[in-house]
Amino acid sequence: MLMDLVTQPKQGCGHGELDNKLPPLLASMVIEGLPPIHQSMYFYDAEKVLMKHAESWQIVSFESYCVLGLFSASLLHPQIISVDRLVLISIQYALMFFLDDIFIDSPDQKFTLDQSGIDRSARDSPLQTKAYLDYLNAIFGQQLKPSQDLATPMERMVWELGHDMLQLSHPEWFRTFVESVVEHHTASVASVADFAGGHYTSLQGLESYSHMRAGNVGGKMVQLLTEFASNTYLPKEMRSHQIMELISNAATMHLAFVNDIYSYHKESKQEGNPRNVITVLMKSEGKSFVQAVCAAIELINSYASTILHLESETLNSVLQYHLQNIKELLAGNIYYSASTKRYRQPDSVFPELRDVKPIVGG
Repeated sequence: MLMDLVTQPKQGCGHGELDNKLPPLLASMVIEGLPPIHQSMYFYDAEKVLMKHAESWQIVSFESYCVLGLFSASLLHPQIISVDRLVLISIQYALMFFLDDIFIDSPDQKFTLDQSGIDRSARDSPLQTKAYLDYLNAIFGQQLKPSQDLATPMERMVWELGHDMLQLSHPEWFRTFVESVVEHHTASVASVADFAGGHYTSLQGLESYSHMRAGNVGGKMVQLLTEFASNTYLPKEMRSHQIMELISNAATMHLAFVNDIYSYHKESKQEGNPRNVITVLMKSEGKSFVQAVCAAIELINSYASTILHLESETLNSVLQYHLQNIKELLAGNIYYSASTKRYRQPDSVFPELRDVKPIVGG
């Protein structure tokens, strides 16, 4: 199922000496203690089921997001225990990528909006975007059920996703997960509003940027999915423990900054989005591009080291099992980011991302 993740970068792309100064991304971030690359054994079985779901919703381009969602889910949750759970997590990731591209990164998606039943006015302002996402979250959380005859494709898909996830989990975890989705959307829209309003308060330095990024990356939501993947849920009292806050914060920032590095060319260089740790370090601290990349990698590795240290210090078997899943999540995010076509362009500033051929199954 897996192919060799390490490929030879393309040369002669006009970057010259810069190529020789940049650290190798994958080798620099997969530090000792993180697990090797592994993809779920249910990948191909889940792909067949997932495509049937995607076809039934008839949302233009959503099938391609489902492929992306399955690819990420199979690497971030390699020990997932069933096909059904992999399908549902894949849809969750697909929806996250889909809504992010429509409302947060704001490309031209008018045709997609029309076909999925999303009113174009939902993109007119951050306030209207927030109202629409809140509406979707109420449907996902099973608080609202759209009319079967009048429901838009998006409404139907979101309700079915929430219904099926609730059936396979339990009410306390599902409520917590819905809250995490709401928090993710609220923080994402707030970051867009800050930028669109010309305030740039989150881009003044690493501290303010990290605070914003911790909210809009959806770290809590993704970490909760590790529990759903294994059908093993943390006790309520452990979820609120101080050590869990340390784990969650470190894992969230690791997920965020790995994404920033690998999406830098696509989002900052091509789309002009300044919400990226590399861009922030360059502008607020006067670092060169290479220095900013190295600094971001050091931060990423410090968060991974925090997780590894906490694992070595605990004797609690439940927490140890959770930390193993978190390590799989962090490593899987690196492997996914290094291999997905989403971040690969022939002219990427990173030599490792110039080969656009598929690297891992999916």
